[in-house]
Amino acid sequence: MFLNLNRDFMIQIRYKELASGKYSVYLDIYTKDLNGHSRRQYDFLGIYVSCDYNKVKRIKDEDKEKIRRANAIKAKRELETIDVTHGLPRTKETSKIDLFFAIEQILKKEFDANLRSALKYLKIFANRSKLPIGDIDDNFIDDFWKYLSNQIAHNTAITYFKRLRSYINKAIKSKILSNNPFKEYQLPSIQEVEREVLSFNEIQKLQNTKTNFNPVIRQAFLFSCFSGLRFSDIRNLTWDNIKDNQIVIKQKKTFEKTGKIFYYPLSEQAKIILSEMEHYQSDDKVFSDFPTNSHVNLKLKEWASSAGIDKNLSFHTSRHTFGTLGISSGIDLYSMQKLLGHAKIEMTQHYAKIVNEKLRADVMKFPTLKKLM
Repeated sequence: MFLNLNRDFMIQIRYKELASGKYSVYLDIYTKDLNGHSRRQYDFLGIYVSCDYNKVKRIKDEDKEKIRRANAIKAKRELETIDVTHGLPRTKETSKIDLFFAIEQILKKEFDANLRSALKYLKIFANRSKLPIGDIDDNFIDDFWKYLSNQIAHNTAITYFKRLRSYINKAIKSKILSNNPFKEYQLPSIQEVEREVLSFNEIQKLQNTKTNFNPVIRQAFLFSCFSGLRFSDIRNLTWDNIKDNQIVIKQKKTFEKTGKIFYYPLSEQAKIILSEMEHYQSDDKVFSDFPTNSHVNLKLKEWASSAGIDKNLSFHTSRHTFGTLGISSGIDLYSMQKLLGHAKIEMTQHYAKIVNEKLRADVMKFPTLKKLM
C-alpha cells in the first residue's frame, strides 16, 4: 500500500526480484501537479537486499543498514515532493518553503502530540495562513518564545520549542533546508517542579474507594503504580508482552533512539492485578477500550477526591509513584533506572530526592524531650 501523505503525491518503497535472488530497492512515486496532471516514476536506489520487506516483516541483520538508508532517501524525497507539488522549485533556495505545511505532512506520516501542539501555538502566534521559513528571524523567534511562555507552563513551552527545533534539524539533515533559525536561540533552563506522588496508604485508599467509571481506568492506573509503565505503553500493552513473569516491550519513547527491547520483572501486586483480568487471545490488549489521556486524567481526579486524597492526579502520577515506592522499599538507584527505562541516572535521582525529602520531614515528627531541671 502507498503511504498517503497528501492527495497530490504518494511514495512507497518497493522491491524488484533479480535473477541472482537478491531484491533491488526502488521508490514507486506518484505525483500530481497544481494543474491536476499526474505522473508516475520509479527511482531505483542501487540498494540490494535479501527479501521483499513488503511481504516479510522481520528485517534481517544484514539488511538493517540498507533499509535504514532506503527510508532516509524516501523521507528526503517526500519533503522534496512537497515543494514540487505545491509550485516551489526543487533548488537550494528554501526560504519560500511553508513551515506550517511541511510540519503538517510530518504529522500525517507519524503522530507527534508535542509537535502538533507546538504547531497550533505557532499558527496562533504568526496569525497567517502560511509561514515561509525565510520570514523567521531572531525577532520572530524571541517574540514567539515570549508568547509561548505566557500561554503555557514554562517546562511545557520549552518542550514544544525544542520539538520545533528538532524537526527543522531533521529537514536540514535531509538537505531540504539549509539553516535552522531556531538553532542559536538560548532557551532558559528547565524549572524543577514538585512531582505529585502517592504513598502506599493513599494507593490503598484508592483501591478501597468505589467508582462508577470505566473499570479499566482503575486497573491500568494501579498496574502502572506497581510496574512504572507510561500511558502509551499501557495503552499498547498486549498479552504477548507478558512472558515468564515479566513485561517484554519495545518502549515507544526510547526504542527508536536505542533499538533496545526492555524487560520489566513484574512485582507481586502487578501479577495480582493481571490475574484478575480476563483475556482470550495472546494479541489482545491487556487494557482494552482504554480511553484517551485527557479523559483518564479527569476520572483520576474524581477518584482521588472520592478517596479523600487532596492531590492533582494524572496518569503519569502512577509512574512517579512507582519510582518513589521502589526506592523507599530499598531498590537501588541503578536497578530503578533500568526498571523505569531511564537513559540517564540523573533522571532517576529525582525520585531519590523525593524520598529523602519525605524522610527528613518524617524525622521532624519525632517528639522532643522536656527538661525537668
